[in-house]
This record gives sequence, structure tokens and C-alpha cells, in this order.
Amino acid sequence: MRLELWRRVPNVSLLSCFRHVGIVPPQSSETVPNPQPPTKRPQHANNLLHRAIRSRPRTDRFRSAQQAPGQDSANTLTVQEKKDGWKLLFDGKTLNGWRRYQNKDTNGWNVKDGCIYLEKPGVGDLMPDQKFDNFEFSIDWKFETGNNSGIVYRVAETKGPPWQTGPEMQVMPQGPKDKLGKNSGGALYDMYAPSANPFKGKDEWTTFKVVAKGKHLEHWVNGVKVVSCDLGSSDWNEHIAKSKWKDNKEFASQPGGYITLQDHGSKILFRNVKVRPLEEK
Repeated sequence: MRLELWRRVPNVSLLSCFRHVGIVPPQSSETVPNPQPPTKRPQHANNLLHRAIRSRPRTDRFRSAQQAPGQDSANTLTVQEKKDGWKLLFDGKTLNGWRRYQNKDTNGWNVKDGCIYLEKPGVGDLMPDQKFDNFEFSIDWKFETGNNSGIVYRVAETKGPPWQTGPEMQVMPQGPKDKLGKNSGGALYDMYAPSANPFKGKDEWTTFKVVAKGKHLEHWVNGVKVVSCDLGSSDWNEHIAKSKWKDNKEFASQPGGYITLQDHGSKILFRNVKVRPLEEK
């Protein structure tokens, strides 16, 4: 046992050990005129130090090294996010506050490993049971099987599917070298292709953000803005004329509505689901 081991334990506990065995901790040469070589501690003193070290609580730095990245931060808000007005829509444990589109239950959707999980594809979209008009919406996603889903927003709950009224941010795994089109991940589906490819890999967690403020819409992938457009603008009208929505007057017609997680036949996981209401100026 090296003598400097005493530095690893808190001073109070160390002094208690030294007082118990009758040993005084070494002092620096600045306070001792003629420092003498330290006395070798007896074995029972070393045993006390061993017990003190083993019983000492592990530091946050040590604990974090043992945990998977993001394990502690998933489904939580930072202090700054709370100040900025973000609100969690999913607590990581239950589907309280959620229901299926055109239904009052969450059948087929479940919670798995702290994530919203589409366990039985084919049951329909899931959505928070509240409407949003101007907002930022952020979510992480990863597929278990399959490769197609979507975030559909400003949805009116009609007899038709959510995408009939709401624009969709396409959820699809992409590689960092993929060429992205208007039906690729991150796109405003069948309207605007992503302007960049910030995807990390097909098996990685991906963070999407939708910004809807008045007539202005934005899509963000992993912190990079990839779509920016304005409803009713000449550019929008040109894109919609070339899309499958050209004859659909209900598409993107709502100033607010529901946000749905799309069931497109794939088993998918969602986490860190949060929203920040915005004021239209």
C-alpha cells in the first residue's frame, strides 16, 4: 500500500482512521522544517483505509462512465429547456395523455425500454390528446423492423387519414451518403426534399424537429435545418402543383391541430418527445 493512498479518501474519514491507529498524516516540507521519512503504517491501518475507500460513494464522473450515453437524459428536460418553455409529452413510463387517431385508446402501442413503441403495426397513428398551432416539436426515433413512418402535424381529426390534412415530416432511416429526395427521411413528404444530409446512420438514433409558426414551416434533422417553406407562397404553390396533393384542398389547410406518430407498418421506437408553444408575430 503506497502512502499517498490517503489522498483518495475524504479528509474527515482519513483523519478518523489515523486517529484510530495513532498515526498522524504526513505534512508537506513547507510546514515541517526537517521532514523525516514517513513511518510505515501497520497492516491494520491499511485495512481501515481499504474499508474507507470501498465504502466511499462513487462520483458522478465514475457513474456516468458506467452508463450508456443518453441513459439518464432521455425523456427529461434540461434547466434551460424548462426556462425556454419546452414541455415533455412522454414521461418514459406510460402513455398517459396519448391516444390513437380516431380512437380513445392506445391499443397496439406500448412502452418499451423508456420509449413509445409501435408493437403491433396496423393499429393506426398515435397522438397526444391536445392540439398545437404554433410550436416547435422535437423527437428521437429508431426502427426495430421496417423503415417507414412519419410525423404528421396540424392534423384535423376527420374521417380520412391524418396525412390528408396535415403535412408530414418523413421518418425513414438514411445513410450519411444517401442522395435525398422529396420522399426521403426529413422531407416534407412529396413536397420538399431535404437540403442537406445530416443523418448519422441507419441504425442510429435520429432527432427530428418540426417548427410551425403561422405559415412558416421548418424541418430539422440532428440539429440541421433541411426544409424551410411558407404556406401559400409562389414557391409552395409550384411544389404542390407537382405533388400528390395538387387536387387536395384540405392538405395543409389547418392553422393548428394534432401531431401524430405514423403507423406505416414498421415497428419503431420514439423517445424525448417534447414541444414548445410559440407565439405568432
